[in-house]
Amino acid sequence: MTRTGADSLVEALRDAGVESFFGLPGESTLPLYAAVRRAGVRHVMARSETAAGYMADASARFTGKAAVVDAPGGIGSPLLLPALHEAYNSSIPLVALTSGVPLGQEGQWPTAACRHQEMFRPCVKATLAVPDAARLPALAARAVRLATAGRPGPVHLDVPSDLLAGPGAPGPTTASSSVARPAPSRLRPDASAVAEVVGLLASARRPLLVAGGGVHLSGAYDRLAALTDAFRIPVATTFNGKGVLAETHPHSLGVIGAKGSTAANDLASRADLVLWVGSKAGDKSTGFGRLPAPDAVCVQIDIDEEELGRVLSPRCVLHADAAAALTDLESALRAADWHGAPAWTGATGALLDEPHDTTPPAPGVLVQVVERACPDDTALVADASRACSW
Repeated sequence: MTRTGADSLVEALRDAGVESFFGLPGESTLPLYAAVRRAGVRHVMARSETAAGYMADASARFTGKAAVVDAPGGIGSPLLLPALHEAYNSSIPLVALTSGVPLGQEGQWPTAACRHQEMFRPCVKATLAVPDAARLPALAARAVRLATAGRPGPVHLDVPSDLLAGPGAPGPTTASSSVARPAPSRLRPDASAVAEVVGLLASARRPLLVAGGGVHLSGAYDRLAALTDAFRIPVATTFNGKGVLAETHPHSLGVIGAKGSTAANDLASRADLVLWVGSKAGDKSTGFGRLPAPDAVCVQIDIDEEELGRVLSPRCVLHADAAAALTDLESALRAADWHGAPAWTGATGALLDEPHDTTPPAPGVLVQVVERACPDDTALVADASRACSW
């Protein structure tokens, strides 16, 4: 049979590393579903476009790979917005695929017309419109690259419905393996900035490291543990950073901020230097501006240059990937023969025994009971509420 534009699209997304699609079909996306079957790509059906978006988000969080969510144009595509908003704020790599108005029918009020790019632009990293079948493979690969590069996030790809059903692009789907499957970004920090951070740490008496969701996205778990083990720097996490360091670790404070424990926040407020790693330092993370202390020195590490200094007033910034920055910082501290931070926090592990809330029905205590009954590798999923912080 003749290859369709949908075949070119699905093959390009598969070659770019996409393993899972989520969605539900509409008349305009039926060619896409046929192409998914022919390519042998996993597709998970949902009951609504909103649910499909959240399913794709969960898949990307657990696998660390970009996932695709598809929706037909018209009334279906706007239902993706809640999930894309969450993915954008949480830096989750998704490709939102919509079927657009057929070429040549823009402005003629075709059935299910929708201004997709205007609608999606506020909650995605980029929105790409496919102008012709020949550009389908390259733009599909670009969508995955943009979704996974730097600070990850959702990218919108709008494909006119007639291109999905029409003839596919001739030749190979991608120009080279580097285009098809982008390598993880490992932006290294400037050496002079790392040296400045070493000097600031050497002068600090009560340093604290705050790890955000960027540590998850970077996979910097081992590098974070190595740094705190070597130099006894206590580690707190933001809401999105929860889990980057085991909360049973002797140097873990657990979550701080609006969702943190009173004891952890009290200790964090005493820090004279706070090293923020991969965190936007939003209102929940700073306890609505109460953390860190006004006179504390701040250092900020982030792969997204736009986040550096947006909320905090850092003395020094490292524009870098979290794993790369922590690796270089550990090496520089060893070279400087820094002996580490004094154990100013005391027995931080004892903080974990303090429930966040003991008011009946004591949800914090309930979560502790569930946790003790579960294996260590259990993934606990909670709806949006205070329970997420426990």
